[in-house]
Amino acid sequence: MDGLKKDIKHSNKALAKAERLYGCASSLAKKIGVSKQCYRYWRTKKTLLPLEKAMRIFIVTKGKISLYDLRPDLKFLIGEFIRTHSLLYK
Repeated sequence: MDGLKKDIKHSNKALAKAERLYGCASSLAKKIGVSKQCYRYWRTKKTLLPLEKAMRIFIVTKGKISLYDLRPDLKFLIGEFIRTHSLLYK
């Protein structure tokens, strides 16, 4: 499995976990400010969600869904974001 496919699979598992926290995909979509159709596109077209939306999921789940799990391809950016926002979750 190539790197991108592996990252997408990893991200989809994290999205499924986030959906369970909110009860369903449409509730999560609403919470992060996107339509059900937009959210479904990320899940069914096998693409990574935008970093902005990954960050929003991280914030609305209060860190229960990690940025690394949502966007494993961006490890270098994620570390800096977590360091600057770590006080939010103490």
